[in-house]
Amino acid sequence: MQINVNGQEQTVESITLRAILEELGYDEDDSVVAVNSEFVPKVQWNDRNIHPNDTLDVLAPMVGG
Repeated sequence: MQINVNGQEQTVESITLRAILEELGYDEDDSVVAVNSEFVPKVQWNDRNIHPNDTLDVLAPMVGG
């Protein structure tokens, strides 16, 4: 399915938010996510289904300096 992650088109196989973040390599302990501009608490990540063309804004710390 095609979704938009941080302004980039991505193709993912997973459906739930948690699985998509794992598929894309995000560390769930350090990430904050909004779906279609709505903040999603971590306790809802397993239950939140993502649909084609949804927009995810993922904030995670950058590695390096």
